[in-house]
Amino acid sequence: LVGGFGDGSIQRIDNKNNVSYFSKSKENGMVIAVGFALDEKTNRLWVANFNFQTPSGKPGSNFKVFDYTTGKLLKTIPENFIEGAFFNEVTLDAKGNAYVSDTFGPNIWKTSFNSDKAEVFVTNPILKNPAADQPFGLNGLTITPDNKYLIASVMNRTIKGGGTLVRINLANKEIKAIQLKDDNATKSFSGSDGMFFYNGQLLMVNVYSQAGAIFSAKFNKDYS
Repeated sequence: LVGGFGDGSIQRIDNKNNVSYFSKSKENGMVIAVGFALDEKTNRLWVANFNFQTPSGKPGSNFKVFDYTTGKLLKTIPENFIEGAFFNEVTLDAKGNAYVSDTFGPNIWKTSFNSDKAEVFVTNPILKNPAADQPFGLNGLTITPDNKYLIASVMNRTIKGGGTLVRINLANKEIKAIQLKDDNATKSFSGSDGMFFYNGQLLMVNVYSQAGAIFSAKFNKDYS
C-alpha cells in the first residue's frame, strides 16, 4: 500500500505490479494518508489521516479504519479532527490497541476500534525535537516483538547524528532514551521516518536532510 501525501489516496500494488485504488483521492474523508498499520487478526487497516487546514483553519488529525479486503471505511476516530495534532506513524499491540506518534507535539496517542476518541497515552519533553527552529519532532514508531515496549524516534533532521531513539514501557509508561553504542549511529542517526522489526532487527529510514539511508539496530533483552 502507498499513501498519497498530496491527495489522500491509498493505492494498492499487487505482486504483478498492477496498481489500483484502495481509497481514491478525496474519498472516505481522507486528506493526507500518513502511517499505516494492519491488524491481521481483524483484517483492519489503520491509517493516520492528517489535515494541514481543518475547518477551523488549524491543522489536525484522526484515524481511519478500513476493511483491508474490501477497502470499505469502517470507522473514523474521532469523527472530527483533533486540532493541533499531526498523526504520523501507527503501530498496534497484541490486544489491537492503536498508538500513533504526534509530530507536532511530544505526545503518543492511543485508541481502539471500540472507542470513539483518541487520548494521549504518554507525553514527555524527551519526545520533543530539541531544535527550536524545527516544527517536526516525533515520527517513527513501532512495538517490540515481545509487545512490552514502544520504540519511538525523535527527529532532528538538520543535524547529522541529532536523532533520538526512545523506549516506552507499555505497562507503566516509563520513558527512557535508548543508548546508541555504535559510533557510526551516534554520529549519523538523525531520527527515522518509518520503522519496523524484521527477524528481531529494527529497520529505520534515517531522515538527515542531506543524505538518506536505511539504518538497522539490534538490541539487548530489555531494548535499552
